[in-house]
Amino acid sequence: MLCENCARFGVAIGPSKTSATVRPAGRPRRTAHRPAAPEEEYDLATDLHARIRKAREAKGWKREKLAREINEKLSIIEKLEKGNLRPDDRLVSKLEKVLSIRLKERVEEAPTAKKERGRPLTLGDLIRRQS
Repeated sequence: MLCENCARFGVAIGPSKTSATVRPAGRPRRTAHRPAAPEEEYDLATDLHARIRKAREAKGWKREKLAREINEKLSIIEKLEKGNLRPDDRLVSKLEKVLSIRLKERVEEAPTAKKERGRPLTLGDLIRRQS
């Protein structure tokens, strides 16, 4: 809102076009929210270093060749095979793809002991249950 004297210096504008939500082209409109399917829990195999070494040797590759294939340093491969390095998900997926092996295992839920009602669980209760 301007007075007539000030309004002559500017141009009248309408509502902003960017204020309305614009959906990017090519993306489908989301409908109702669907609950995500329960994802299975996976963890790295305990014998990860042995699996990597055996798969590399089965292909007849030296450590240098594997390092070139996955675009990593030789020292990373050496540490992996010695068990001194826990690889991140990106490195695990590269190794699985190049070596055609599985490095992740399904995690099984351990059964939990039910707590006795009435009194809290003590260390003595645990020792009696394990023996």
